[in-house]
Amino acid sequence: MNTFTIEKGIPVVERKRPGSLIELPDWEVGDSFVVDSKSRAAYLATRFKRRGQKVTCRQIDGGQVRIWRIA
Repeated sequence: MNTFTIEKGIPVVERKRPGSLIELPDWEVGDSFVVDSKSRAAYLATRFKRRGQKVTCRQIDGGQVRIWRIA
């Protein structure tokens, strides 16, 4: 039979969303950067669009993807 130790007074730890762990860069129109996969590029593009920034993504050599800010 399993037994559990009941503890009192332990505060609830704040939940961390996966997206909150990513620091989005401050960048200007025409700037770009490379990420390692299409899925990561799609995720980041969505995050930027939610911030009101227009981006475009293109696959480059080795399966990497470059993301450009276009507006």
